[in-house]
Amino acid sequence: MRKMKRLFYFGSSGFCMLLIVAAFKTHSDIPVNKEIKKEFAPVAVLELFTSQGCSSCPPADELLGKYISKENEYIFPLSFHVDYWNYLGWKDIYSLAAYSERQKKYALVLNLETIYTPQLVVNGTNECVGSNEQIVARAINDALKQNANVQISGMATMKGNKIAVTISVDGNYKNGLLNIALVEKKTSVPVKAGENNGVTLNNYNVVLWWKTIDAVEEKNNISVDLPNDISRSNAKLIVYTQDKSSYKITGAAKISL
Repeated sequence: MRKMKRLFYFGSSGFCMLLIVAAFKTHSDIPVNKEIKKEFAPVAVLELFTSQGCSSCPPADELLGKYISKENEYIFPLSFHVDYWNYLGWKDIYSLAAYSERQKKYALVLNLETIYTPQLVVNGTNECVGSNEQIVARAINDALKQNANVQISGMATMKGNKIAVTISVDGNYKNGLLNIALVEKKTSVPVKAGENNGVTLNNYNVVLWWKTIDAVEEKNNISVDLPNDISRSNAKLIVYTQDKSSYKITGAAKISL
């Protein structure tokens, strides 16, 4: 693991920032894939890196929630709660170090010197402040102008709180990863300390469980446990493929429980 220097501060631009000094890799040596690519309906995968301990995040959380309606069938919002603001006095109940590490990987791939909250990454290639409504809308519109290269289909069956998931992919999935996220559609949490002390925060499509495997054409069988305190009607699966080198997202699907 690289050593990093961190600088915490709150600026007038409406987001919290963490400075990272790291050696960035270039991808000029990635071989060009000359295969003919199948094209499918476009997708826009929204990965919001947020925290209940950051006062700048609630507007971004609410904005993400606006893209979850049925009308937005090609938009896939996800809320990843990072853990590096927990020291401010409130431990985000959804935060995981793995989600902070995912955000750092995006910083490397996108040649960013900083990670911050609320940060929105669209289709793995475009990032912006997640509370800036106009910039977010523009990034989503740009993503939906490009056809996907992978089509994903899946089915989930439940027995008790056990979810058996079968996922298949079609198209240009070589050198690809398959990400599987179990999300809670909406949750409200009363915050009792830290920067958002006294506020009840709404969070949307919160990633509760996360797994990444190599993308293969044959059926991928995954087993997931649904937490006892989460109702089946308030949960779903979002799956999406991603290039291992560029981190570009190439396809996505929603699976109801």
